Amino acid sequence: YEMWRDRRVASKGIENIAEEGVTKDLVSEINSEIKEETVLDQVMGAWIRKATEGATSSPKEDLCVDKSHPFVSGIGMLAPSPDWFS
Repeated sequence: YEMWRDRRVASKGIENIAEEGVTKDLVSEINSEIKEETVLDQVMGAWIRKATEGATSSPKEDLCVDKSHPFVSGIGMLAPSPDWFS
C-alpha cells in the first residue's frame, strides 16, 4: 500500500486531508486496506493548535508493525494553506 506517490493523482482521502484536514475518506481507504491485509494498523493523532509552543499529538495508542508490514506512513495538513500536507 502506498498512501501517496509523487506525480500521481492523490486519492480522495489524501485530497481531503490536504485541502480541509478531513480524515473520514482516508480512514475508510485505510480500513479497506486493512481488510485486504496490505495495511496492519492505523492510529489517529489529535489536533495540534499551538505546535510552536511545543504541543505534541499523542493518541496514547501503540502502532503495530511486523515482518510483513515493516513500514510506517503518516500524514498531516499544513494549515492555513490549502493543498499542503506532509
